[in-house]
Amino acid sequence: MRQAPRLAIAPAVALLIGLLSPLPTGQSALGSPVAARQQHTPLVGHQLGPADIVAAGADLVDVSSGQRLWSRNADASRPIASITKVMTAMVVIGAGDLNRKIRVTATAERYAEENDATSAGLDPGDVLTARQLLEGLLLPSGADAAYLLANAYGPGWQRFVAKMNATARRLGMSQTHFANFDGLPWP
Repeated sequence: MRQAPRLAIAPAVALLIGLLSPLPTGQSALGSPVAARQQHTPLVGHQLGPADIVAAGADLVDVSSGQRLWSRNADASRPIASITKVMTAMVVIGAGDLNRKIRVTATAERYAEENDATSAGLDPGDVLTARQLLEGLLLPSGADAAYLLANAYGPGWQRFVAKMNATARRLGMSQTHFANFDGLPWP
C-alpha cells in the first residue's frame, strides 16, 4: 500500500458519525408504501417545503438550534452501506493502539474481490499499522481494510460487530443495527 497523506482521523470520524444516527439500518424504504406516501414536515414558515428535492428520505435541521426545518421520510429504515465503515473506524479508534501491526492476508484481498467491493489496494504479506488501515478504510472505502481491522480488533468479525452494536447503543442509536463491518449486503 502506498503511503497515504496523514490525516486527522478522529475529527473526520466525529463529523461523519452524525450521519449514522438518523439513518437506521433495515429494509430499504425505496419503493415501499411508506416512501410512496412522501411524508413531509413543512419548512418553518413554508407550506410545502423545497420543490426540487427528489430524495426518498431527507432531513434538514438547523445545526445551531437542533430544530427540524423540513423532512421527508427521515425516520424510515434503510441500509446505510459504506457509512457502516465509519462505525468500524470509531470502534478501532476507541480501542486504541493505532500503532498495532497487522499483516495483510490473501484472505482479505479475496474478500474484497469475491464481494465486488471497493479495495484499499493492500498487498498480502505487507505489515501495516491500524492507523494506516484506517486510512485505507476511510479514504477509498476499502472493504479489505475493514476485514483486517474487524478480525484484529474483535478478535474475529462477529465479536467486532457486537462491539459496533454496543457502541451504537452507548451513543443512543436505538434504531441502528449492524450486521457486518463494511456495509456490504450480507449476511
